[in-house]
Amino acid sequence: MKTNIIYLLLAGCALFLNACKDDDALYTPPVELEIASASVDFDALGGDGTIDVSQATNELKANSNADWCVINSCSNGRVSYHVSKNETMQTRTAIISLQMGESNRKVGITQLGYIAEYDLVSSFTFAENKAFNQLIPFKSNMPIDVTFNPEAQSWLTYEEVAEGIRIIGTENTETPVREATVTIQTGETTRKYQFLQYGGLFYNRDWTCRFLDYYEERLEETVSIRTEAEEVVINFTESGYNFKGKMVDGVLTIPCAQYLGERSGYKLFLGLLSSDIEPALSPEISFSLAPVLLSNGSWGLSIQDNGSWQKKIQYLTIFAFNDESTKPQIWEYFSDVKFEAAGDIVPPAPEYETVELNFAKIDKAECNKFTGEFYVKIFSNDWLQEMRLDFYTDPSATTLPSGTYNLGTGTDPFTFNDYSSVDIFERGGMVNYKFESGSVKVSTEGSNYVFEIDLIGKGGKKRFIGTFKGEITDLPVQ
Repeated sequence: MKTNIIYLLLAGCALFLNACKDDDALYTPPVELEIASASVDFDALGGDGTIDVSQATNELKANSNADWCVINSCSNGRVSYHVSKNETMQTRTAIISLQMGESNRKVGITQLGYIAEYDLVSSFTFAENKAFNQLIPFKSNMPIDVTFNPEAQSWLTYEEVAEGIRIIGTENTETPVREATVTIQTGETTRKYQFLQYGGLFYNRDWTCRFLDYYEERLEETVSIRTEAEEVVINFTESGYNFKGKMVDGVLTIPCAQYLGERSGYKLFLGLLSSDIEPALSPEISFSLAPVLLSNGSWGLSIQDNGSWQKKIQYLTIFAFNDESTKPQIWEYFSDVKFEAAGDIVPPAPEYETVELNFAKIDKAECNKFTGEFYVKIFSNDWLQEMRLDFYTDPSATTLPSGTYNLGTGTDPFTFNDYSSVDIFERGGMVNYKFESGSVKVSTEGSNYVFEIDLIGKGGKKRFIGTFKGEITDLPVQ
């Protein structure tokens, strides 16, 4: 019996040992996921990348946590993926997770943001409607897209160069002015550049002039700018200031020291003040009235330095002198002077038949002290020319104030009404002409009045120009 029990125990041990040997033969340890190589760094342009896994099995799987990093394939130990363009300036990171059986790895993918370098100057002007070739410094490690507004596509082109974008404009022979908007885009960066190509007629219109006065109060006034022969006349219609300029290289240039008339016994002159309050009252010093892009996106005008003065212009200034002063006094000054177009371009003035006026005598002068009306009748020595002028000024005035008087229809100060006219001896008799436009500039020299007359007759065929200088007994100079 004991012998049987021993045999049974030995048989059980043998079965147990054989079972252990079978288990050892079936068990294999898991293969560790090992990365042999990987492309993980990208610039803003993006591109394709791979991750190679050593001794990969068909259990290898991959996924990405970012929509800009997309898995294309995963087979034969290689994970292929694509990184999209980074259209931001920010660096970004994605994670690709690899799984093979029980083993896993994570691979970080880094992509740099794009780099854009550009100049902050965003507006360009070209006088005399000349052709131009303008470089815009603009660089990026992303593709650059350049577009023009539809109206400019017929006369603007561009080319990419190492320094940026070169804008090429043809000569303008068709219109007084051309405008263009050039849009340059890279990634999420968009820059707009404004171009103005203009001729002298760009100035020839009415403008709204806005400025800060002595009290830093924002004011505005209507200004007319008109080209007349070789000169450009600038007329501030409310204040009565009138001065002239010339086109220099296509830009309106205005000299200082121009006489503006007389007010309250003071003779007024146009000038400038620097930031350190130094006056400029020499005709050798001038300033430009040049195109500028206004804050509302339209093209206007501003006072700009042209290099004739070694100081920085701070104020457009009206200086005053009287018989007792040897130094200029500041009558008023203006800063931050900007002009916004208030009307369409006025066509160039037609050619007129010029009639030279040779007035030498006063026939009659009257003053209505209650209405500010001054009636003056002047004639030539030979009586072949006779003019009647009906001026209006401040009702309290007892003498005719200096300033520029424009043709009007009512009784506004610094106007003369449309009853004014001139008689000219023609074809054996006197012919009467009324006026449709023009001005009379009144000033004084000692006891004499000076009338500078520049008037256009109705019908636009004759221009009457002349100067009268003499005493008016009934209207003595004060």
